[in-house]
Order: sequence, then structure tokens, then C-alpha cells
Amino acid sequence: MEELVLNERLSKAIHDLMRSTNQYYEQKNYDKILATLKQAWYLLPLPKENYDESFHLAEAICEVYIMLNNFEEAVLWSNQLFKCATFRIDSGERYFLAAKVLFGMKDYERARKYFSAANEMSDGRCFEDEDRKYVNFFRKGITND
Repeated sequence: MEELVLNERLSKAIHDLMRSTNQYYEQKNYDKILATLKQAWYLLPLPKENYDESFHLAEAICEVYIMLNNFEEAVLWSNQLFKCATFRIDSGERYFLAAKVLFGMKDYERARKYFSAANEMSDGRCFEDEDRKYVNFFRKGITND
């Protein structure tokens, strides 16, 4: 995949939208976060996946859907993330996010495989700053069902 770079005006507009979501996180206004992130996504020219920003947007959108326990949408954005900015060095972020989605869907067998891949690719760093339920599941099989 060829890495494309946004022009300065469009880059600023997209990054401004992404930064503006911080205030909505503080307010827990997830609908506004999603609307803003999707607005930024739609500003990306085609092929969207060739821009580094596509990775960050798809990842953020997926994370919000996980917070909302909307795993139908989360899986779509997780799948999208695997297509985005494939020129990036992969430290397991895609696999970890997919594992979180699968965990939320209670597909524990596949979640474990994705956590394992992410763990290997990141040398174990993928679990840092994440909810302990994921590492507890991966290391001890605890699901809290």
C-alpha cells in the first residue's frame, strides 16, 4: 500500500476534529464523539486506507463502539482497521483491538488468539494502560461472566 499525505488544509481540518473530541469524552457524549470522528473519516480522500489518519480514526471509532457495547459496529471498524495504513509498523494494536471486540462478543477462543498475537507483536506492552480484565483473561482465563 502506498502511503499518501494529506494537504496541509485538509490535515488541519481532520486533526482539529479529532482533537475536538476530547471535550466530548469529558462529558461522556459518545454520540457526539462518533459523529465528529465519522465527519473526519468522511473528509479523508479515497483511498482512505492509504492515509495514516485512517488508522487513528478507525481505531478511535472502534474504541467508542466498544465503550458503548455496540459490538456489531465495533467489529466492522475493527475489520476496517486491518485495512488502514498497512505501511505502519505493526506492534499488535490491530490485533489487540480485535481481541477486545471478540472478548466483548464473548468469543473467547478467538479473543485469546488475537490477544496472543498482540502480546507477541508488542512484547507484552499491549496490556499496559488497558482494563485489567483483558490481561486477567489472557493470563488466567478469567472472564467475569
